[in-house]
Amino acid sequence: MKSYFVHNGTALLHVLESGMPGAKAPSLLVVSGLWEPAERAIPLLSHLPVM
Repeated sequence: MKSYFVHNGTALLHVLESGMPGAKAPSLLVVSGLWEPAERAIPLLSHLPVM
């Protein structure tokens, strides 16, 4: 799982990326709220197949 930060103006977004982009599988975007760090998505992402 890759972890990195993206600067968007004054906002700093923490991104966790799992799997590989491709046409065979749909993408899933999980957006955390103000009080939820990106790490809260790890249990969900760890149960998805890596394609």
